[in-house]
Amino acid sequence: MTTTATPQSIYAEAIRERKSKNPLDRRQACEKRWLAVVEAVDNFLATKGKFIPKGDPDAHGKRREALDELVVHGPSTWGLRNNISVGMDNLHGQCFYGGKDSLAHDLDLKKTVREILEQTGHSVDEIDE
Repeated sequence: MTTTATPQSIYAEAIRERKSKNPLDRRQACEKRWLAVVEAVDNFLATKGKFIPKGDPDAHGKRREALDELVVHGPSTWGLRNNISVGMDNLHGQCFYGGKDSLAHDLDLKKTVREILEQTGHSVDEIDE
């Protein structure tokens, strides 16, 4: 995976890997779906004049702060901020870090990731799941 990959291409690769019989590949697919979210959100924030430095150890915190500022100045981003919080705290954490490899967690993560990608202007309708 290169750093020039689009959120959609990262997401498509994750969906392919999610179908693997190898549990480590499936776990990595969860992480790639989350990487698609991070890239999409960072691109979205950049359009709002808020840049998250790559490799910053506090990038998740800065991303959250930037989204909080956007919500305060325009509530239209509330749904995006909420989806990211749910995805990061619950779904991503349970699937990747918690090792919960269930169909329910996978479906929740997929739904949330798709919503976030759509909310940030990254259509995934053409991706075969």
